[in-house]
Amino acid sequence: MPTPSTIDLPPPSSWDEFEVICADLWSEIWGDRDTQLYGRGGQRQNGVDIKGIDRNNTQCGAQCKGKRNWPLSKLTTDEIDSEIAKAKKFRPKLDEFILLTTAPNDVVVQDHVAGLNKSKSSGIGFRVEVYSWDEIRRRLSNYPKLLQKHYPGIFRTPVAAEIFDKEVETHLSRIISARFFGGFDTEQSALQLSERLAHGDLVDASPTTRMGGLAWCARLLSVSNRKAAQSALKSAKSLGNCDEITIAEAFLDAADDRVSDALAYLNEIDTSEARSAALIVQLNHVGPSDAIRWSAEAGYGWNDYDNGGRTRLILAASETGNWSLLETCLEALAKENESLTPALASVSARASLQLALPEDCLLYTSPSPRD
Repeated sequence: MPTPSTIDLPPPSSWDEFEVICADLWSEIWGDRDTQLYGRGGQRQNGVDIKGIDRNNTQCGAQCKGKRNWPLSKLTTDEIDSEIAKAKKFRPKLDEFILLTTAPNDVVVQDHVAGLNKSKSSGIGFRVEVYSWDEIRRRLSNYPKLLQKHYPGIFRTPVAAEIFDKEVETHLSRIISARFFGGFDTEQSALQLSERLAHGDLVDASPTTRMGGLAWCARLLSVSNRKAAQSALKSAKSLGNCDEITIAEAFLDAADDRVSDALAYLNEIDTSEARSAALIVQLNHVGPSDAIRWSAEAGYGWNDYDNGGRTRLILAASETGNWSLLETCLEALAKENESLTPALASVSARASLQLALPEDCLLYTSPSPRD
């Protein structure tokens, strides 16, 4: 991806604009908010277009020299010597004199200035520096606000990360909830979100939010699209580490039939999210009956799972006709005052109806999601 330091920014075509860019940039470099453009066109300026005082209390002056891009026009050593002679007359006396040019780097110019600074017989009385447009552009890349000010067509003003975080959370929450409903394309939705987080319009979300979102996408894609899942997981890992990444790795291991490894990873995380992930891994691997048995033997119950795990537990109890477990889940759910997720509200309502109907009228239960 291009970065500010690698984008080939064109030098400004306007002479005045070049001076303003340089004044703004050296105000930042010198740390001097009082840096000024000196004089105006037609006035005697003694070789100085910009004046300021740097962080070492050094009196600094800069001269801007615009050069044509085509046909190529270079800064010459004679021009340098001429501008130095003018700058020697500037008052207050300069400690540093900088020549800023839109011309490209030139080793002849650089060697000439280095020789002047090294020579004790030059009698200049101040240090001289020459910066080509290549160097000016490189230094400009360190100041995003200046890039946005002078190149608004290339560098847009960033929107607060909180706005993008909210966008990520809204989309991710929708996918996580909707994956339990038939007809929802979980794979396509997760693919789109992972692309937006890794390379698209959501890259300005905070690293933590992007990391968690990409890890969730990897988990959701672990069964249906392993290549995309691995790509999303790699992008998440580039941003740091979190429990969601470990959970996503566990789902990828389980999809490769390394279920014992997956459960071992999840067992190291003492959260309802990790326990729910372990339950789902078991449901996918051994089926609802054995998964329910595993949960009981592990000592896990309703309060040990998050809403995703609870939804899958109710579905498993419904699928196997485990009415005792189903009643326990619904009783626990009735005691809670929290608002239900759409998926949990849907499966619990259906489970309540199942318990109320005679066995020969029980509703058909659609297959459970695998993530």
